[in-house]
Order: sequence, then structure tokens, then C-alpha cells
Amino acid sequence: MQILCSKALGRGDLRESNGNFSLAVTTALTLMISLMGATFLFTGQLADILGAGESLGVIRSLTVDYLQAFSLSLPALALVTVLTPIMQLDSDRNRAVFATVVLSVSDIVADLVSVFVFDGGLWGIGLATAVSYWIAAGVLLLHFVKPNASFAYLPEAMHVKSLREMFLAGMTMIIGRGSSVLTVSILTRISLAILPCALSLLSNYYAARKFRLATVTTILNKLVVFAVTSSLWANNVSARRLSAVARRLDNRRSMFVGICIEEIAGNIVDYGFGDGKKHFVDVRIIVNGEQIIIRLRDDC
Repeated sequence: MQILCSKALGRGDLRESNGNFSLAVTTALTLMISLMGATFLFTGQLADILGAGESLGVIRSLTVDYLQAFSLSLPALALVTVLTPIMQLDSDRNRAVFATVVLSVSDIVADLVSVFVFDGGLWGIGLATAVSYWIAAGVLLLHFVKPNASFAYLPEAMHVKSLREMFLAGMTMIIGRGSSVLTVSILTRISLAILPCALSLLSNYYAARKFRLATVTTILNKLVVFAVTSSLWANNVSARRLSAVARRLDNRRSMFVGICIEEIAGNIVDYGFGDGKKHFVDVRIIVNGEQIIIRLRDDC
């Protein structure tokens, strides 16, 4: 979606860009709401795929609880995934960073409250994650009440034929996410085969309703993900805005400069960096009154 919207903006066609954005939102929400319903209907089968079979007893029931609670986050997850790149295109990158912070902090706080106050178990942890995603989605949705927001939901501008191009552009992410799910399933089944004693101890541990250690591990993992994500966002924002801020460009010109650099540098990487050697791309921006000159030099 981001690629199609960027290309449309580069041509100056804001309506087409909004059509692509609206199509992405509609498709993502439709798929995620359907997946949420399927998760509630076939939670047991999904637990089997992930390796939590009937023989695991209490672990299976805990897995079912977590999956059902977490599935409530799927529509919000779709919104966060679609809206985050739009913040970059619509000169509101700081909101995307803030939403990431809100997501991580609210998830950690909700996990602590669920475990230490309500003793909510894994169902409570899954619900905490769902609530945090909805809060983050709300932060991003507030962008569209701004009077100067360029993007808007325009169903009448949608063209279904753009779905194929979106699908092809997002194929890499689809394969990556699918591989992650398959990896979890395979590793779980391997663990079941070689660690029966450990799983028995784990079953007794959960049966005693001592969720605190598991929760602390979950929280530490989220802190690491939050730190890495925040660092990547900070680098991304700095790289795109450094020259624009230094030269005091307005937001619109800053956005188009970033789009141009992304397109040109992306082609250089795609067609010039495939030989396994080290290369560089030197980017310089010259501002002369109202004129902006972008120069990219590479050694391919």
C-alpha cells in the first residue's frame, strides 16, 4: 500500500492515493475481523496446529484462553499496520513513534495489572495485548481529525484492481509472517518430542496458577522489542528529516524529497547491490531559494 500511495503522490494524484489507502484499510479490516471470528470458532484446531494438543491438558486450555483473548486485537492490529506508514507519508511521523511508545507501555502496564491485581492468567495477558493495540490504533486515528490531513477514507475512490498490485508488493511480508507461524509450530512439536519431562514440570507450574515468572519474561521481551523498534523509528525519522529540518523546508516539500530519495535509492539497491560487494550511495540535497536539487551518487 505504501508503495502505491507514494507513487500516486509522486504523480500529484491525491485521490488515487486515498483510494489505495481506503482499499488497504477495508481489506485489512475485513480479513482480520474474519480471522478473529475463525479464531473463536476454531480455537481448538489452531491450538493443535501450534502444538498444544489434548494430551497437554491445562497447557492446552491456557493456550485456548490466550488465543481467544488475543484475537480481539486483530482489527486494531490491522489498523496499526496500515496507518503507521500513512503517518510517514502525511508528515506526522512523530505520531507513529508516539503510538509505538503507547502500545508498548500500555501493554506492559496492563500485563502487570492483569497478573498482580486481577490474577487474570494468560487470558488476561492476551486481553491486555488487545487493549494496548486498540489504544495505539486510537492514537493513530486521531491524525485524521486534523484539518491539514491529506489522507482520508474515500470508499468511492477505491479500485479493486489495485488489490493484485498490493498483494504482489506485500508478498515478502506475507511469506515472512507465514514462516514465523510455521517456525513456532515446528519448534513446539520438536520440544514436545524431546522435552517431555520439562513440559510435565511446566504443566504443573501452570496448574498451580503461578503466572508471575511467565509474565516477567513476556514483559522483558516486550521491553526489548520496544527498545529496538524505537531505535529504528528514531533512525528512520532522523535520516529522512535531517536535511529538510536543517534547510527549514516545509512539510510538503520535505515529504516529496523523501519519496524521491526512496524511489531512486531503492532502484540503485535493487539493481546495483546484487553482486555481493560493498557499495555506497551518497545523497546530497541542495536548496537554492525555491529550487531543490537532489543528487544521488553510487559506485555500482
